[in-house]
Amino acid sequence: MSDFHINDLIEQILSADSEDDWQDVVQEWGPRLLADLNHISAFQKSVQALMSNGSHDAVKTLMRWYQQIMKAGGNELKMRLMEAESESEIRQILAENQEFVEPELVHSALREIPGLISPSCPYPPQVADQLVERILKINLIVSKVLEDEHLEADCLKMRSQILQEKGELDAAIEDLEAALPLYANTDDAVERARCLGLIGAMSRETSQHERSLQALRRAAEILKEESNDFVLGRVYEDFALTYQALGDAEQESASLQRALVHRLAAKQWPQAANICQCLASSFLSKQEPAIAATYVRKLLDLYEDESICCDLPDLDPRLSWNVGQVAIWMAGQIHAEGHFLHQSGEENAVSDYSNFTDPEKRQQAETWLELLRAVNQQSPEPAALVYEDFVQAVIWVEQGRLSEAIGKLEKRLPALLAEGNFDLLGSTYALLFTSTRQLGRLDDAVKWSEKGLEHACVCGETSREGAWLQSAGICHLEMGQLDRALYCFNAALTRAREGSTFVDRVLEASTSGSLGKVYLSMGDFKLAAKSTRLAYELARQYGHKRGEASELQNLAELIIRSKDDEEAAVVAEELAPTVCNLLPELAETPSFFAIQNMTQFRSQLPIMLIERSADLLSRIHDPVGHANALHGLAILIPDGDQRANDLHRQVLQIRRELCDQQGEARVLGSIGADFANRGENEKALECLRQCFDLALESQVFDCAYKAGTDLGKLHETLGDRETAEDYYRQSVDLIELARRQLPTFDPFLIGFGATKMETYYRLHALLDGQDKNSQAFDVVQLSKSRALLEMTASAELQPSIALQAPMTELLAEEKKILTELRQNQTESLSESHHSQYQGTFVLNEKLQNIYHQMETHDPEYVSLRQGLPATEQSLVEWLAQQDRPILLVEYYHDGRDLHIYCLRSEWQRVRHAKITIPIDSLWQAYRDFQREVVRHKSRGGNSWSRLGQQMLEPIADHLHPDDLIYFVPHRLIHGLPIHAMPFNGQPLITQNPVAYVPNSSVLRLTQSPGKGTGKLQRCVSIGVVFEEEAHDVADLFGVEATISDKLTADQVSEICKGQDVCHFSCHGAFDVNDPLSSGLLLWNLDDAQSAPPGAVLTARQIMQMPWGHELVCLSACQTGLNEISEGDELLGLTRGFLYAGVASLVVSLWSVDAESTRRLMRGFYSHLLDEYRRTGRVNKVDALQRTQIELIEEQGPRAIYNWGPFLLVGDWR
Repeated sequence: MSDFHINDLIEQILSADSEDDWQDVVQEWGPRLLADLNHISAFQKSVQALMSNGSHDAVKTLMRWYQQIMKAGGNELKMRLMEAESESEIRQILAENQEFVEPELVHSALREIPGLISPSCPYPPQVADQLVERILKINLIVSKVLEDEHLEADCLKMRSQILQEKGELDAAIEDLEAALPLYANTDDAVERARCLGLIGAMSRETSQHERSLQALRRAAEILKEESNDFVLGRVYEDFALTYQALGDAEQESASLQRALVHRLAAKQWPQAANICQCLASSFLSKQEPAIAATYVRKLLDLYEDESICCDLPDLDPRLSWNVGQVAIWMAGQIHAEGHFLHQSGEENAVSDYSNFTDPEKRQQAETWLELLRAVNQQSPEPAALVYEDFVQAVIWVEQGRLSEAIGKLEKRLPALLAEGNFDLLGSTYALLFTSTRQLGRLDDAVKWSEKGLEHACVCGETSREGAWLQSAGICHLEMGQLDRALYCFNAALTRAREGSTFVDRVLEASTSGSLGKVYLSMGDFKLAAKSTRLAYELARQYGHKRGEASELQNLAELIIRSKDDEEAAVVAEELAPTVCNLLPELAETPSFFAIQNMTQFRSQLPIMLIERSADLLSRIHDPVGHANALHGLAILIPDGDQRANDLHRQVLQIRRELCDQQGEARVLGSIGADFANRGENEKALECLRQCFDLALESQVFDCAYKAGTDLGKLHETLGDRETAEDYYRQSVDLIELARRQLPTFDPFLIGFGATKMETYYRLHALLDGQDKNSQAFDVVQLSKSRALLEMTASAELQPSIALQAPMTELLAEEKKILTELRQNQTESLSESHHSQYQGTFVLNEKLQNIYHQMETHDPEYVSLRQGLPATEQSLVEWLAQQDRPILLVEYYHDGRDLHIYCLRSEWQRVRHAKITIPIDSLWQAYRDFQREVVRHKSRGGNSWSRLGQQMLEPIADHLHPDDLIYFVPHRLIHGLPIHAMPFNGQPLITQNPVAYVPNSSVLRLTQSPGKGTGKLQRCVSIGVVFEEEAHDVADLFGVEATISDKLTADQVSEICKGQDVCHFSCHGAFDVNDPLSSGLLLWNLDDAQSAPPGAVLTARQIMQMPWGHELVCLSACQTGLNEISEGDELLGLTRGFLYAGVASLVVSLWSVDAESTRRLMRGFYSHLLDEYRRTGRVNKVDALQRTQIELIEEQGPRAIYNWGPFLLVGDWR
């Protein structure tokens, strides 16, 4: 009722001049006003407005009229009933007003309730709920007084409806159960059936599925007897929903078919049309296209019937998708990675791969395309022709006519963009992505994925954003662009976890698996195992069979790629619970996962996993996935087994028929390797060349570099060194290209090179065999993972030129970006660092743009910042810049031989020597050193020194008196005191000063502007336990020592701020399981106490602090011990301080007694300060040498344990 009507009513009330006029207004308007709460509310507001205006007489007249209508007939009775406080009082009022107690009293109350529970009700919800509850309670009593069971049942049914809307389903069902016998007593079978149908629906919502089915069966029996098609259709739809909840697809479809029969019989056309679409989709998903076609045709019949089509809703656009998909399925060439095939994340229904080129199936696909055209005729939209072209393109893609499909789709894109057909536009991008990727045009595929991502963002489709990010990540991974892949996968994972749909869950699983592949490419087996295990468990949890099968293959690859027992043990520990759950027979033999059984673990488990994967993919009829599994099995079958060759040929045929160039390249690589193993070299060369060319064309980095390495090995075997070198170099170039794409995250920079060393070793060995020493030396520099180099380059550096615009602005922007990157780098060292990847890709892109602009102003600074590896020429230039003669000695062990490279500033070429020392012999020498020097304190023999003689003899001809020697160790040699080895009958340190660097490429960085202070004026000397030593050092600098038995990392950072020298006299701890958790013990603990959290200043924490000091001296125990990665990266305190900006570092390789350490440190600082105060020069290397010579003269050269543990690492000055 509008304001006009209210005003009209008020006018008639106020203008009633006679009693007859007054009664007319009462009788005409009273029932209309009371029939709607909104009318009453509007009337009350009008009265209040008149009161505010001072129209008191009008208000009195209106209120007299309102009171009269409320007292009229049953209205006064209703008011009295609402005011009654008990059931007995209600019954009394009813007895006193028997003439008004009639069924209409209840009917009017039930009609009033919908207004009270509607959103437009003028009362607050809580008040309205109380009114409804009161009205129903009263009217249930009225119904009983009237002895009208049908009315009582109506009240119960109404209360049930309200309880259902409030979510109180158990109470709602209870009321319906109470109404059933009442309706039965009144012979109302239809209402009885309706109640049973509601009980069935609500029982399903409370997961009481058996109760639901029982109620629905009773309802159906009643309605069949009544021949009531109108309600039966709804009941069978509820049957279908219950069976769907139970996962019984067969009964769900059968129920929908029965529902359709009754909907059609009842002429409920819109509902019948919806059921037709549901049935068509259902049978499509079950690979029953013939039955699905029946329902599509039945649906089209409805829309073509002019007498009813006007009553039907527009066809769901998804029907065109479903029909188009059937055309693809009937062609039998489903491409599993196409996004357009996964709208709801379900398993794809495809034909058996051996029949996917059946001409009959293709004919049926064309038939389905005709059905699609008929569907489009019912929806004459401008996009209809475009849509048909799209489905035609899909069929062409599955027929391998990829270029034709791409041409048709690209031609139609402008029309799609102009029409704003967002659904089809996204699908077109997806098909273009699939086609270009399958052709190996990965750059184009990335372009289409970016278009798809942009489109999904515009449409607000978070799930699709995640899918597109994953698609782009897959391409970047295949091209070896690992930083971009990481960014994309982590962004996709974030989108997936924010979503709540099944598609989001599937995306979460598949993206976790993709992350596992990235980590594996980077050599981080722990993270790879964790991510892949999570992906498998998610896929299995969500029932995504294709995903489950895919992750089984990824798990197998992970195990296969673990190249030694240590890596395999990391994988085994992570996967053991999941594998035992999957393969219960292994749970009974836990020793299967023990480290001593890793050979068996690596050889047997992958086959078991891939066999399980192949079985899954066969059961869901996925030809592409099945081919992947067969390829995996063929690789694992032992050499010489004909089954492997047969499987490879079978898979190769599938790949070629699918125009899958990437897959074809990988299979050719496997076949070529098999031929090579059997000695069939010509066949091997042919296959590997095809593999290499296809992989390069398709931009598949990992496949290309492996094929190049295999070709190099094969040509080397055939005696063609020139061609072998060419292939090795191409493989190294591919690895280096991928390395430049790595994110600046320490674990991945380390692990990346560790998994690809064979290529470098082989190229180095080939060059060495031809006496190409300079080239071999440059390969040595390339082979190392360079994580420390590249991360240090992002820390403290200063330009080499005077600052002026625009360099100052560029430096400010660079500093901002590096601060964010540095935070990401150091935080990534913890276990949970996934979130740090999100912005790294964008930051790196911005940083490279800044360096491009800087190159015209300060190319030297840019070169340092980019962390490029040293070359022979750059090292000669660096040596020439030093103000003293230096011999650079770099060791390199290739597994069989120890190579020794020497370089001086006056030489143009590096000098090389080679000693045959197998890796086992190197290990034995290292163990002898640990036993004789460290454990027995130089009293256990001297056999380890034989290694020293072998290592130092080749440098004798190049070493001059008083030369400073810079040693660059490799592998185990990092843990040996080369300066203490015998040379010309005396320890080397007695003849020449010695300094160390972990990597030749770090030399320039240790002396770059911004490293160190160049002064020895301010010192902080921190003593925990070893207080006397701390006081000695502090006294030499004229400062007070910082003595404490309990410091924190934050306190240390504050104490050391602004100092030139930081000296630590405390215990050290080396964590063999997590080297970056090694550190300095800041608390004074008993020997029996384990260090609690916060007691150790770890390498990980050190890397997060600014340490731009001239010298840091760690006289703590074992501070120079480091874990050495396969890529020859140091992991420990040395790494932490160099990364954090320290110019020089004095560390210890083993624990030494307090008095010996105190004397060495006192002597070192005395010599260091004497020269500094005399000349103003900082000369750490000579100070340490003099001190060690003094101790040797005092204790003898064999007392290495006391004088030999300390090393100078970094800048010698």
